[in-house]
Formats: sequence, structure tokens, C-alpha cells
Amino acid sequence: MPDEIYRIESVRLERAKRAQTAQHVLGAFLLISGAWTHLQDPHQHHTVLAVLEIAAGALLVLSVIIEKIRHRRGAHSAIGWVEIAGAVMLTVEAINRLFERHTVALRIVSFIPPIIMLLFGIFDTRLRKLPHLRATDDFFLMRIRFITRKKVHWKDVSSVRTDGQTLFVERKDGSTAQFKMKDLKNREGAVAWAMDQFARRGF
Repeated sequence: MPDEIYRIESVRLERAKRAQTAQHVLGAFLLISGAWTHLQDPHQHHTVLAVLEIAAGALLVLSVIIEKIRHRRGAHSAIGWVEIAGAVMLTVEAINRLFERHTVALRIVSFIPPIIMLLFGIFDTRLRKLPHLRATDDFFLMRIRFITRKKVHWKDVSSVRTDGQTLFVERKDGSTAQFKMKDLKNREGAVAWAMDQFARRGF
């Protein structure tokens, strides 16, 4: 039997992404403000860099606005343009540090965040599809984050119950595995789907 998958939507992850976007927008405005101040300085030697900072900050703000419009229309891009714009902005900031008094190690480390942000943007579609429930021939699994997941093997299950927000899976060894779903936007559907999977296997 092929694996069965139910996509879930985490309110907590969406909230964290909104907070991250807000931080990026704030950072963009600070970057633009600082760069504009530098442009007014007649002794400024890095005019091109200041212009790049303004352009990077404006690109991020514009990408956030476009993403909001697309989200309201129910459209989703295969690429996370906000994250990519954030990577551009962080790269410009890292380049700026090359002209400041920092250790070589700090200069190198400054380029790590934009690389990570770029990867988040490129793999945005896969990351959005990551939260899911999965039922295979051997186990039931719940994954919300990239690393965190919870799994129970069917052969170890003795019974299952739910209070509408959490699945309580009793194991044969007396322990209980809890699959918490109260933070899911589609909680009712997820709980019903999970309970159906257990019922089909005699629990």
C-alpha cells in the first residue's frame, strides 16, 4: 500500500514567518535610512555601495508587498521571493562589513545568513509542503518542522483516543505518544484523517 499523506497548516509556523518578514522589513528601512544618510555625506567614498543598500532594501519591501497581494488572491509562487530579496539585502550588508574593521572570521561568517536565506527562498515550495501527517504500512508520522517529527509504529499501538486537539496513542509498553494538533489551521480535518487511519488498522 502506498504512503498516504495529509498536508497540515501550522499556525505557529505562519506566525513565525510573519514575524521574520516584519524583521526583514524593519531591517530594510534601517538599511535605506542609513544608506541615504551616507549619500548626503560629501566625504562618503562608497557611494555605489550606499546605492546598492537602498536598492536592496527597496527590493525587499516591494517583494513583501507583492507577496501580500498574491497571498490575498490565493496565488503562490514556486520560489520565495521575499526570502531571496532578504538574501540580497543581507549580502549587501555583508559586503559593507568588508570595508569596516572586523576580523576575517567575522567577515566570512557574515555571508552565511544570506546563503541560508537564499536556500530558503529556492526551496520555499518544498518547505511549505513539509508539514504533514503520513501513514505507511509500518508507522504513523507527524512532521511540522524540518527536524522535529513524531512517529509511532502500528505494531506498538494498543489504542488511540483524541480530545479534538491531541491524539493520545497508547503503546503496548504502557507509554503514551501525544500528537498535538491544536495549532493547526485545519485541525478538525487532520484529527479526523488521523483517527480514520488508526480505525482502518483496527484501533
